[in-house]
Amino acid sequence: MLESKFKTDQRKAFEKLGWKFITLDPGGGVPTGFPDTLILSPNGYVCYTEWKQSRSAKKQPLQPYWHKWLNDRGHDAFFVYPENVNDWRMKILKKAANWTRGV
Repeated sequence: MLESKFKTDQRKAFEKLGWKFITLDPGGGVPTGFPDTLILSPNGYVCYTEWKQSRSAKKQPLQPYWHKWLNDRGHDAFFVYPENVNDWRMKILKKAANWTRGV
């Protein structure tokens, strides 16, 4: 499956639930290797997602760095591909359901 079709299918399903997907293109302040999508839930939960065509798809040199940097600081960053999409969906839906804003 093409990465763009895979991402579009997920975006459409989540947008029906009120979520927003924002594409982050390198340049203009977005660092090279940073996850390509910012995902916003209706209640304020946020995660970053890098879409891959398959589990074995090559990662760009700085992608693992940014993934680790974000996760180490309490953000949620994911590599998502067809082989793990169901686990990813369940995880972020659960995190969003349990998420509360800090006061």
